[in-house]
Amino acid sequence: MKDIKEDLFKAQEHISNAIEHINEIEKLKEHPKNIPFPTNSIPRDKLNVAICVGHSRQGDTGAVSCGGINEWKYNKKVAEYLKSDLQEYGISSFIVDSYGGNYGSYASSMKWLAKHLDEQKASIALELHFNAADNPKAEGMEMLYWHTSRIGLSIAEYLLKSCQRFFPLTKNRGTKAIKTGNRGGLMLKTPSQPCCILEPFFGSNWQDWITFADQESTLSQAIALGVKEWSDEHIIL
Repeated sequence: MKDIKEDLFKAQEHISNAIEHINEIEKLKEHPKNIPFPTNSIPRDKLNVAICVGHSRQGDTGAVSCGGINEWKYNKKVAEYLKSDLQEYGISSFIVDSYGGNYGSYASSMKWLAKHLDEQKASIALELHFNAADNPKAEGMEMLYWHTSRIGLSIAEYLLKSCQRFFPLTKNRGTKAIKTGNRGGLMLKTPSQPCCILEPFFGSNWQDWITFADQESTLSQAIALGVKEWSDEHIIL
């Protein structure tokens, strides 16, 4: 009898989780709400997306996933797919997978990146990452933007919505406004372009990793669609 009760409890828990995920999927069908329309939208013919591979400084490869793949290696593949996927939508882009600046200096590499983005006439910048935590239960996706950037917020919202559409079972941690002193702050603040840091999963969580392992192409499609849908709504024709 005890085993039957335990099985029933587990079944009820799975049903509750399934209902929660279905409700989340239904919400994703709606148009993103409360996204401020940028006051300085970007002309479509000037849209040029910088695809920045996180941890591209010398001697830095980022966190290592449960499967033994580091952030740079995983996101380098995503970047290559993403450039092609954006091209399918008629959106120009370029990849930055090697940052300059002084060895080991995050601030120096961000100053180099800001100058490089200007030289390449980037209009927005996306930096690809995956999350990691000491707590193996930490999970989910989130998009980071500079707290005063209206365009950064709108990009983050569209990217989050699109990634949730492709990976509906991954916990939605939302968009996060980043301020001075927060992790990723210099990347989001230093460049003149609106920027977004993408953290679509926790590489340190087995469930997240199993979902995203070998899914670089699918993740790229989700990001590209998010950029395309954002550009449809937020760019002056």
